[in-house]
Amino acid sequence: MSQNGIDTIKYSPKGVGFRSIDLTNPWDANKVPLVFQHGLGLDSRAWLPWIRRVSTNRACIAIDMRGHGSSKAVWKQPSQDLEDYADDISDVLTSLGIERCIFVGESFGGTVGLFMAVTRPQLVSAIAVASTGWRGDLVNNISDWPSVIKETGGLKTWSDMILSGSFDPEKDNTKIIKWAESCQLDVMPEAAAALVTTLRNADLGEKLDLLTMPVLNFVAQKSPFVDLEQARILKERLPNYREAAFADAKHRLFLSNPNACCEIFQEWLELLD
Repeated sequence: MSQNGIDTIKYSPKGVGFRSIDLTNPWDANKVPLVFQHGLGLDSRAWLPWIRRVSTNRACIAIDMRGHGSSKAVWKQPSQDLEDYADDISDVLTSLGIERCIFVGESFGGTVGLFMAVTRPQLVSAIAVASTGWRGDLVNNISDWPSVIKETGGLKTWSDMILSGSFDPEKDNTKIIKWAESCQLDVMPEAAAALVTTLRNADLGEKLDLLTMPVLNFVAQKSPFVDLEQARILKERLPNYREAAFADAKHRLFLSNPNACCEIFQEWLELLD
């Protein structure tokens, strides 16, 4: 894999944009790479604080979801099928010759990762998710988002709604909040609406027993979107489950608490080696 800088955008054969960096020592070359997938309204740069921490001994790939970032112009017809989002990731992995990865996803990016883990387990050796829902009926306060997004000026209204549930302006970094807002206002409106519909229709409940690989779940206990019942069920049903709960964090805890999250994540990675 190339050692190009993480700021260089590359493309899979289908046109999925991604960033990759491989700074691993030659004696660590056999370590399973990390694949990062952001959620609704962000882009692959959201993972840079994490990648700076973990890229010293593992290859890292951060993917722009269809309709977002460098993948925005490619997708004229956004999908409402989880299979298509998983295909995008598989296309990137195939283009890089990656046969297995440790998947890291936040929000809807984590939903796609869980879907991949149960439908393509040969590709996912372990998975870490943050603020992630796997049952659409247990994702709250988003049912009107598709209609709001499609209204004139609706993208700004929707962006304000998701920001209020994602960050605490009294204690979270204002630069991060402003950057997240700029990303949300740049997303394709039809892609955002389609993604929300896909999430609302998701239900991986019948497939949870297939999640036998290690799972790390970062839970934002003040997220108004992901019902805490989702984490409770995962803890009850998954055999290789670890949870890191953040009592005061809103939805985008992976951005608001990157250092604490990365410390837990790195400890978990060491247990996998």
